[in-house]
Amino acid sequence: MRLATVEQSRKIEEESIEAYDLSGEVLMEAAGALAAREVDQSFYPELKKGMLAVICGPGNNGGDGLVLARHLHSSGHRDLIVFTIKDTASESELFQVQLKRIEAQGIKCIHLDDHPEKINQIKSASLIVDAVFGIGL
Repeated sequence: MRLATVEQSRKIEEESIEAYDLSGEVLMEAAGALAAREVDQSFYPELKKGMLAVICGPGNNGGDGLVLARHLHSSGHRDLIVFTIKDTASESELFQVQLKRIEAQGIKCIHLDDHPEKINQIKSASLIVDAVFGIGL
């Protein structure tokens, strides 16, 4: 496996948008769907043991995590909770779009800013997906 640097990742994304006319939303959907497939294939036993927690920041990486949660839910993983760290000032538009989609799908979503005491539920997860920080960090 080869990993891209931050600069390479940004260049790949920029070229995908410009040269191939792909939108950020299409790229996010692809990233989240492929990440969900990888989680499902790599951590299937853990997914069957208990709750899956997906922790999402307010940016595009958080949006990727929301897409991942939708795809895992659609493939039958119902014991999952999405935890968001909402920050209206830094929420990306794509994060907001994906948040509406998971809420419409009926996926349990806890906004930690509104309910910080619920962070303890993460301790009972058999698998935690971190979608807080991305290449912007």
